[in-house]
Amino acid sequence: MHKQIRVLTIVFGPEIKGGQVRKFRGAIINKVGRDCVLFHNHLDEREYNHRYPLIQYKRIRRHAAIVCIEEGVDEIYRLFNQPDWRMKIGEDEVELRIKQLKVNKYTMNVWDRSFEYRIFNWLALNSKNYKLFQNQESLAGKIRILEQVLTSNILSFAKGIGWTIPQDAKIQINIKDIVNKKVVEFRGALYSAFDIDFSTNVFLPENISLGKAASHGFGMVRRLRKYKPQTKIQE
Repeated sequence: MHKQIRVLTIVFGPEIKGGQVRKFRGAIINKVGRDCVLFHNHLDEREYNHRYPLIQYKRIRRHAAIVCIEEGVDEIYRLFNQPDWRMKIGEDEVELRIKQLKVNKYTMNVWDRSFEYRIFNWLALNSKNYKLFQNQESLAGKIRILEQVLTSNILSFAKGIGWTIPQDAKIQINIKDIVNKKVVEFRGALYSAFDIDFSTNVFLPENISLGKAASHGFGMVRRLRKYKPQTKIQE
């Protein structure tokens, strides 16, 4: 069963630093108000809505950006209706201006071909699968765990956009290259963040995020038009 979805990508001026995405998100939420859950995914002050985020905050080519998916496309009017786009991102006073606005429709399906992607700053490992990952003696075992996590992330994305994947359709994931691995801080905790090249038979819209902290720009997916390995996969 396939499903067509809408994705709106808005790239703003000014440029922001990588560590300012969370502050940009906070500035947008303060501007539009907290009555729309899609902008922040919090049901109240303590309870978090664990559904896949349909409004995601990014840094695209050094610029602040928002990616809206399905219902998120309808709700972004709350920002467009604001008469004043001046806001504070951290300590910086800025005035947003639209640099690029692009809306696309994508057909979600499990295809009979593969697509090549790179996922950036992917927070693949929670406390449970981190231990499993570290306990693997072989690189193949570690790659297998990452492929399982990525499959789960794609399934969560599908559920979040209301796309039912047929039971007889098999999602195929092939991690080709671990381009980079580093430690990042998110909400006071440290995580392993991966840049990974992979192929899958699921077409993924450009600039959506997968995995933990997707609404904060982690795990952003970009299409590789022609795959060229950057490094060899290493321990």
